[in-house]
Amino acid sequence: MAGAVRSVGNSVKTYGGSTLTTDQLVKCLRAERELDGLVVQLTSESELVDMNVASLHRLESNITVLEKYLNANKYADFSTQREVDKYNKNLNTYNSVVKQYNSEVGKYKKYEGEYNRRVDRHNELVADFSANCSGKYYYEDDMVIVS
Repeated sequence: MAGAVRSVGNSVKTYGGSTLTTDQLVKCLRAERELDGLVVQLTSESELVDMNVASLHRLESNITVLEKYLNANKYADFSTQREVDKYNKNLNTYNSVVKQYNSEVGKYKKYEGEYNRRVDRHNELVADFSANCSGKYYYEDDMVIVS
């Protein structure tokens, strides 16, 4: 834990605003462990978030390309069955991609909410740790006792 160690030797311990009691030290150590765990979890989850966003962007690009084709040919007077089949195939693909995109957005929004709650918890812990633990002193023998 970050902080300055105080040695007592044969003197009496005094606790004040800048020196942690054993109870405060225990809370700070718990907060530090929870923060460490959240950092690991959020780091790995942020990679998943990035991959999901990239996947959604790819689907959006596909939708845009298909929309351009469909809009450009909306009122086309097709002269062959092959042209009609091509249009219908693109229309079916468009509908399929839109359905997939909507499904992925729904999953992403749920996951994003959970991820954001963990980020909020991390930020709360950081603020609490900074206010109550960071830069504080503790006695070396108190650390031995609580560890």
